[in-house]
Amino acid sequence: MQLRKDGLEPAPDVRLVCVEATVQRVALEQRVADVIVENPISNTLIIEGILTLIFFGAVLLSLHIKDYTFFIFHLMLALGFGIVFIVSWRERKRCASIRMGLSIGHAR
Repeated sequence: MQLRKDGLEPAPDVRLVCVEATVQRVALEQRVADVIVENPISNTLIIEGILTLIFFGAVLLSLHIKDYTFFIFHLMLALGFGIVFIVSWRERKRCASIRMGLSIGHAR
């Protein structure tokens, strides 16, 4: 530690401040990595995504073969499961950041 010219108070060591900032940054990166590891994709989310693809495929198939009997039914199911899938996916990410105290887009 260096002393100031008057010798009364120690001058702050720039290297120590840089080390502390680096340690804080590494700790924050570790917390973000923990968020990703602690929030796996649930089985329900996988099922919602698969059903969205199945019903959207049924909509495309009905357009291809020109049989519109269940077109609206499959379209409503595809949109419903698709919206639920997207909202669940976003909520999973948002809850992960809040749980670890990392509000995305807001300074702490």
